[in-house]
Amino acid sequence: MKYKPNYKLIIGLVLIVIAFGAITVLVLSKFIPQDKATVINLGPAEIVKQYKTTGAVSGLSDRYDKMDQALTGMSVIAYTSDDSYTIYGTPTDFVQFEQKDKATANSTSIKSAVETFLITNSFKKKLTNPNKESTLATIFENNQTVCQLVDLPPFKETNAVLSLSCIKKSTLDDKYSEINKLLALYGDRKPSIGIPDNISINTIKDDNKILSIINIYGIGSKKSAVALVFAAISGKWEYLGQRVLSSSTPGVDNGLVNGAMSDDLKTSIKDTKYGEFLKRRIHIIQGY
Repeated sequence: MKYKPNYKLIIGLVLIVIAFGAITVLVLSKFIPQDKATVINLGPAEIVKQYKTTGAVSGLSDRYDKMDQALTGMSVIAYTSDDSYTIYGTPTDFVQFEQKDKATANSTSIKSAVETFLITNSFKKKLTNPNKESTLATIFENNQTVCQLVDLPPFKETNAVLSLSCIKKSTLDDKYSEINKLLALYGDRKPSIGIPDNISINTIKDDNKILSIINIYGIGSKKSAVALVFAAISGKWEYLGQRVLSSSTPGVDNGLVNGAMSDDLKTSIKDTKYGEFLKRRIHIIQGY
């Protein structure tokens, strides 16, 4: 009797083997390390250290000299979060390169090489509103760091300069949080703040007392400016009042002329619970 293979059985066994193999591969793939490109977000000190290294930026050391003195020019980083106002931060790490050729502006090819260097190191170029920040400055950022590349053209006896200054992104995030917390205390008082062009904050601490002055510029279509004054004792904050910095139509929004302090601010400065803390800083509150 001639043997006839059971094709249905054979096919069934093959399918079982294939299925078992697929399951085995799927399970093992969860435990076997996969080769993936690791994105390293460099901190301020790390990226500046790399930037200083000879050869890190093609052609930089050939056409520029590293400057040893403290950062000059635009030494403050102007940063704009998405759909928000501009704030300012003092860089923790920075370096300047001065062009050897005294007669020309910064090399376009070198600036492009610096941008390539930053992008290669996982930084993204941030598109900003040119009305809010100087056209001389370009912001680059990653998850940890914000860097500002400034192109300073030659002026009189000085050569063109390329400066790179960096700060931790968390420092700027904390500053936004601090300002927004105080603006929430201000609420819907006049003038209405909305989303201004830029805001700076000055904070002074003395034992358990804190004074914070928020200078707000570019408010509304009039582009007026106002200083809002806040103070805290043992962490309990309150809005004290305001001082007008500038307005195209003084008195329309809040009844104050330029430079004048509001009545509630004048009263708060004399509040006995603050003792001499605010009185001793009247010149700062007045902007002197």
